[in-house]
Amino acid sequence: MSLPEWAPGVHPLIIHFPLVILLGAILVNLGELFIPWLKRQPWIGTALYGIGWLTAGIAWLAGREAADAVTVADEILPAISRHSDLATQVLILFGTVLVIRLAINFLSISYRYAIGILALIVALGGGKQLVATGDQGAKLVYKYGVGVQKSILEEKPAVADYSFIADDASWDWVLKGAVPAFDSIKGRWVGDTSDWKKVAEGERSLDAQETVAFFSPLSLENLSGKLSLETDSLGGMVELFYNYKDEGNYDYLTLSDGEIRLGRKQKGNDKIFESKSVKIPGFLTMKVVASGNHLRGYVNDELVIHTHKPPEATGETGFRISGPGRIRLIQAGFKSLTAAEH
Repeated sequence: MSLPEWAPGVHPLIIHFPLVILLGAILVNLGELFIPWLKRQPWIGTALYGIGWLTAGIAWLAGREAADAVTVADEILPAISRHSDLATQVLILFGTVLVIRLAINFLSISYRYAIGILALIVALGGGKQLVATGDQGAKLVYKYGVGVQKSILEEKPAVADYSFIADDASWDWVLKGAVPAFDSIKGRWVGDTSDWKKVAEGERSLDAQETVAFFSPLSLENLSGKLSLETDSLGGMVELFYNYKDEGNYDYLTLSDGEIRLGRKQKGNDKIFESKSVKIPGFLTMKVVASGNHLRGYVNDELVIHTHKPPEATGETGFRISGPGRIRLIQAGFKSLTAAEH
């Protein structure tokens, strides 16, 4: 049986079941304190918690799949990440309640009342997070139009050709094969400026181990970074980096040898969080999105990596490309996503 045409996935079809069941379980749990009949039938509340937790787990898995499949503006991704984090907290809290209520039967009668009250307190905390999760989900649908219409937050139109624009929340460098206006660039680059231009424009191939790189002083907490280029052949490496302090401490999204890797260098140690094999076409756009503990990597607007790691302290942002190979830079930039969370 297939989904209805209007349904973007299973998640919106099933999410209301755990909401109702878990809130109903809390009401029954409260009723056990005042209604003798309910107090003598604790299995009713336990069963509701169990069914609610199971359906919430199914909805959580469906939601993770939907979040990775949906196409939205980068500015909406922090809100999706927040929704996912709240849902994870709900699962943990109600899972704890379920374990306590199941284990209470094996405890001494003298402890059962106190442990039961503890379970109720945890359930009330879970209910609070459940309501917050639902509110965040409603915001995704009714404020941002996720899953029901084209996102109301559109990508910014491309700025004029061959320009560099920077403010306190973003930098955007559009090259499109022309001479970059280096005098207006707020940042630093590796190598001789005139030779750098020839490489960026594709007039000269990069030699093996030769690197072109740009470092922006702009540091961002929640961010999206993008690099677009054309290449006939690239045997080296393409990298977007952020939270850069020095060569031994930064976060990165790297593409080399047909593999994209999302990771972190910390005190000189390279920690690869996740990697995937990808094909490198003639036209390449790489994008990294870091929001809270959610890290996403894209190749040509397709999500290929989504992992979770605690964020690092902020630092410089930028990109680098190493040879051998010939490239033509098109566009690069980073922008803040923090404002869109509110």
